[in-house]
Amino acid sequence: MRVYDFSNYKEYVDYRIVNMPQKGHGQYRKMAAHLNVSSVQISHVFRGNRDLTDEQALEVAGFFNLNSDEIEYFLTLVHKERSGTVRLKNHYQQKLKKMKDEALATKNRVEKDLELSGAAQAIYYSNWYYGAIRLCFMIPSLNTIPKVAEYLGLPLELVEETVQFLTHVNLVKKIKTDQYVATHQRLYLDKTSPLVSRHHSNWRLKAIENFVGSKDDSEMFYTSPVVVSKDVAREIRSKFVDIIEDIMRRTQAPPDEALHCLNIDWFRVKR
Repeated sequence: MRVYDFSNYKEYVDYRIVNMPQKGHGQYRKMAAHLNVSSVQISHVFRGNRDLTDEQALEVAGFFNLNSDEIEYFLTLVHKERSGTVRLKNHYQQKLKKMKDEALATKNRVEKDLELSGAAQAIYYSNWYYGAIRLCFMIPSLNTIPKVAEYLGLPLELVEETVQFLTHVNLVKKIKTDQYVATHQRLYLDKTSPLVSRHHSNWRLKAIENFVGSKDDSEMFYTSPVVVSKDVAREIRSKFVDIIEDIMRRTQAPPDEALHCLNIDWFRVKR
């Protein structure tokens, strides 16, 4: 769980401490030393009714190695708890909600390194194989059109035509007479794009196709409708974004061995 999953800074600190090695034994003492205060003062805050000062809150955020956005959220949590009026507390509560919504937005947490034009996007997201062919050229053993066609089970002519387009929009470049390489790691299509439904549909249909008869231990297909509270639903969504961030970090540096696809669906079932 991240700091954005908490509405009380003391609960967040307790969570972080308990999940440290040896269930956080001795960590409050280390925190006190980090803040240059006594253990008694720390106890008065996290076991009593006192609150951190702004200066102490900033040091606690540093103790947990929070990034700049997380630090701002943590400080706002402290400000909310120290509020002397209901109106001020509500002000910080609204501010926290806005910061949390922004932090949970996938587009703010997944880096992108190339924007396609509208016309190019319409072609690229029209079918799954545009993205698949581009990604194949990130795999050293799949550096020619015939190899990619065989790997994906696509007609050679289709792959040749697709590579011409990918080269034209600078997603792929020729490095030798018959060899190609992808020029960019990732693209990102905003959820407001009219093409996003097609993009999701393309790869979910491909997932269904692969699901039939799959016996590969590296693959996973999981469907589980559940009933949860709104708070738990938001917490689960946050965990998914954490997973996506971690996966994107791990897939930045080729060479890779095989092309995989990640589909995650988490939605409220409505009429």
